[in-house]
Amino acid sequence: MARDVVRRLTPGMTEAQVVAMLGKPEEVVLANRDAGGNHVLGPRAYTYYLGGWSMRGMDSAFVFVHLDANDRVIKSEIDGY
Repeated sequence: MARDVVRRLTPGMTEAQVVAMLGKPEEVVLANRDAGGNHVLGPRAYTYYLGGWSMRGMDSAFVFVHLDANDRVIKSEIDGY
C-alpha cells in the first residue's frame, strides 16, 4: 500500500494535493536537519509514519515527501531506521 502511495505522489504535485491525499504530516523536517538519517532534498520534507517492527522503537518506516521552495513535490520515498 505504501509503495502505491509513493507512485501516486509524482514530482510537481502541490502541497495541497499531498495533504488532500495523505492528511496532515506527522512531522515537517526542515532542510539541513536529520530526518531519521535521511537527507532532506528541498527546503522541507513531510513525514508520515508507517509503523515499526519491534517493541523497542527500532525498525520504523516512514513515507518522506520532499518539497521544493514552490511547495511542489520533488520526490517521495519509503525509508526508515
